[in-house]
Amino acid sequence: MTFDHAHYYRITTRIAGKEQALDVAPDGSGRVTLAEPAESSGQYWRLIPIEGNRYALRTAYLGDGLSLTLDNRGSVCLSPTTLSTGQSWNLQSNRSGTCALINDLAGPQTCLRLQKQAALTTRQAAGRPRHPRWTLTKLTPIPGQAAIPDLKEAADAYCPEGCTDFSFYARPVGTLHAVMLFVDFPDAPAGACVPAEQGAHLQGNGQAQQLFHDQSYGAFTLTVNVLSHLGWRRLAQPSSRYNCHDFTSHRQYIADAAGLFAGEIDFSQYHFVLIVAPPNAGFPDSPAFNARPGQGAPSASGEIRLAVTFGQDSYRNSFINLVHEVSHLLGLPDLYPYGGDADTSRAGCWDIMSDIFHCTSFIGWHRHKNGWLDTSRTIYLSESPQERYITLSPLSSRYGTSMVVLSIDDPQCPSKVFVVELAQPREGATNERPREGVLVYSVNSTVPTGHSPVVVHPKTVSSSLEQGYLYEAPYGVGDTASVIDGNTRLTLTVLQQCGSCYHLKLSYVR
Repeated sequence: MTFDHAHYYRITTRIAGKEQALDVAPDGSGRVTLAEPAESSGQYWRLIPIEGNRYALRTAYLGDGLSLTLDNRGSVCLSPTTLSTGQSWNLQSNRSGTCALINDLAGPQTCLRLQKQAALTTRQAAGRPRHPRWTLTKLTPIPGQAAIPDLKEAADAYCPEGCTDFSFYARPVGTLHAVMLFVDFPDAPAGACVPAEQGAHLQGNGQAQQLFHDQSYGAFTLTVNVLSHLGWRRLAQPSSRYNCHDFTSHRQYIADAAGLFAGEIDFSQYHFVLIVAPPNAGFPDSPAFNARPGQGAPSASGEIRLAVTFGQDSYRNSFINLVHEVSHLLGLPDLYPYGGDADTSRAGCWDIMSDIFHCTSFIGWHRHKNGWLDTSRTIYLSESPQERYITLSPLSSRYGTSMVVLSIDDPQCPSKVFVVELAQPREGATNERPREGVLVYSVNSTVPTGHSPVVVHPKTVSSSLEQGYLYEAPYGVGDTASVIDGNTRLTLTVLQQCGSCYHLKLSYVR
């Protein structure tokens, strides 16, 4: 028997002569039940091929983030998708056109059975098993998902939230290589400062690389060659001679530093150059350097277009400082307002480009912008008016819908969009109120870096020294968000929580 993977199916059996459909309890528990056949999203089953006659089974109600699962205790429910053997179902068909549902975890004698004619469970049959038979009836097509269009940018907006120009920035896919150098100055000798120790601190002993790997779902690897064995090299000019917030002076600093390593380092082998100054040098912060081809800092082995120069703040801040600055080399903008700081950022503590002190992740939009978030895990809505029921999976998952994007202006070529996703917990946080729920924000591609291109629309405006600004922004079960931008209104109600997923009703009028 073959199945059309582009359609939903209803799965039914007969009990005492009455047809019953495989359903999911509408309470967010993921509990599997039987019910009379009906136009219920819990009865719309999607068959995801694994191999042979084996499939993962998911519903329109709870989406691809939750699959029919047999656990080690013999219980059956919908739980987060992992593609484990407990989520692999062998559909054994016979001549009558019905199927037995055999689970790979428990072996060929264990099947989906009934218990008290209601709850579903598995039961081991002795000898030659007589499996209950299920009928699969083809229903409606599974809706296709429109791709998120590139955002229209203003001609004069520098480093905007639209499509990244990868002829200028580095594309964060595959492996990118960085080299880390250490230089000091006549007015700022390194003294007892140990290069290897600062190199390890800047990377968080590998945490920076691990963060990029995890947030990109393994698509991006950053390697850093820390040349601490070369020690501190002394520049001829004092640190006061350089201004790292002036492009020309910043470029000269990088060129002079690279010149100290001429003949020892082939800079053409590296995508990024990371230059570390001692804490007593006259550089209060750690800016990124981005130059277009032909405008970079010269070196004996080619121009340096993408670099970070680390200053005094790098000795106080965590490895997120390096992640933030390298992300500028990938084309991500500052979300905090220039002249302000993380505590005045309209994006709050929800992205590394907004708050390096309280955040350890990127919002879904930045994962999309970097090319990390698979299109199958996003939904773009442009037709209005529209009402949808959607189950969102965490961005950290590899399955299910994790980001919904809705146009605010032109649906075919928008410059502004609403984004709905799940709030991400702060990694490594302990003894803190959890940051969870549904996060709503808008993205404006006509706004340049440092002028709040991302705006979180919070449930509650609050701040905390431990958790940051807008940490109570997410909406929980029972909450309703209503956001208006011009003539566009987005209203969503969080209906249920199912494990780490959230089921919500979304209304959209433009």
